[in-house]
Amino acid sequence: MKDFFTIGELAKYQNISKQTLIYYDKIGLFLPAYVDPENGYRYYTAKQIDYLDTILIMKEMGFSLNEIQQHMKNYTIDTSLIALRRQLTVLEQQIAHLRLVRNRLADRCAPMERVKAFQERNQQPTVKEVSPRYLLYAPVEKPYSFREISIATKKCFSQALKDELPIYFQTGVIVPYENILQERYTEASIAFLPIEKTKKAGNIRLLPRGRVACIYHYGTYESVELSYRKLLGFCREQGFEIISDSHEFCINDYISSGERIAAVDQTLLLEPVCQTGRDAYVSPEGLDEGNVASAARCIGLVVAPPAGVTAEQSASAKTIMDEVIVPKFQALLAGEATAQEVYDAVCTAATEAFGADGCVSGAL
Repeated sequence: MKDFFTIGELAKYQNISKQTLIYYDKIGLFLPAYVDPENGYRYYTAKQIDYLDTILIMKEMGFSLNEIQQHMKNYTIDTSLIALRRQLTVLEQQIAHLRLVRNRLADRCAPMERVKAFQERNQQPTVKEVSPRYLLYAPVEKPYSFREISIATKKCFSQALKDELPIYFQTGVIVPYENILQERYTEASIAFLPIEKTKKAGNIRLLPRGRVACIYHYGTYESVELSYRKLLGFCREQGFEIISDSHEFCINDYISSGERIAAVDQTLLLEPVCQTGRDAYVSPEGLDEGNVASAARCIGLVVAPPAGVTAEQSASAKTIMDEVIVPKFQALLAGEATAQEVYDAVCTAATEAFGADGCVSGAL
């Protein structure tokens, strides 16, 4: 058998695995020249190397194995040129999509960098001018809990992936100003995803250009009232009139050691008002006591996991993040996986870890 290559030798020369050659044999894409009937060992000839090179080159170009197999059955210069030009169009589309994805990622980096700086010191409200932003939205159903917010957010993501909408990699909610005045800080009425201006969806609303008061909240979502109280107090001190609901832009959300951390950029549109308006809006009694109580609840949430979340569940969530979500998104950015494949992988891992009743998902 000196004129033949063993499967191990060919795999080494081509820098591929033996399992790849075995798989190519099973699907009929690349068959060995000879199979030993006694032990089943596969052997290849030197003449087959060029054929295998063509397969590997086409795979590197982005052709699927099925496309390669169909092409290799009867290829000519003309058919090869047609296939290559078709694939060139596909690659140009993928490049355009990856540029879009890259811009979305770059857009996320700036606020996350700011959050890193704000984590280590007490947050203070600020005033800034913001540009118009478009929001793909879905209403949050009663009782407006975190579960309903998650479902509404999932609806937005499902729609965006299904219709290939130009969303940014960020989520958010709108809390009615009326709810804030009633200290119902976590009862959002709308979940949204920032999106580029597009005519491909009807459920898009404009957050107009304006002057805003904002604050970064670092901590659990349940402790967000601390930031709201601080922000409302700042508006009163500055004589600002609040003319909009609160728009919360989530910058980071993850589970670590049983603790859910959410860094939220809360934005309230405002404008200066007269002294009479300022005097009419007085601080509620017991504000200091409320702050103390809120701080105590916040500390309790940070020290211990939220109710109902076990250490095992927290570890499972972190494992899913490290072993499924991050690698799958890297594959998506590299063009090696589709959005549907990412979605399916995350849903499967979550269902295996927490069961169907412990997951909130939506069909694409």
